[in-house]
Amino acid sequence: MSQTFVARSMNDIPIGFDLGLSAFNVIIPDGVTKIGDYAFENCEGLKKITIPETVTRIGDSAFSGCSGLTEITIPDGVTHIGWGAFEECELLTEFIFPEGIIKIGWSAFNGCIGL
Repeated sequence: MSQTFVARSMNDIPIGFDLGLSAFNVIIPDGVTKIGDYAFENCEGLKKITIPETVTRIGDSAFSGCSGLTEITIPDGVTHIGWGAFEECELLTEFIFPEGIIKIGWSAFNGCIGL
């Protein structure tokens, strides 16, 4: 059974966020504007993440190696997806690009064999 973690009191999600759980979901609250570089890198237990409309940037390798990630919704306000942001997210089967996207970094979806 997955546990849900709600990030609180942050303007951005910092580097190296890891709960050490085997299966979990994350809800990022309104007000967060950036998911930092490497923020959830190699969080293999991350299954689902909910990102609010206030986020505009997803950093480099932010979700790289999240091999258990199956569901993510990217809001239309996101303008930048960093290089390697979703690299090796093997279980992702769908990704809808936000309307406001300006830049998608190199290798952002490398190894996403489910896409």
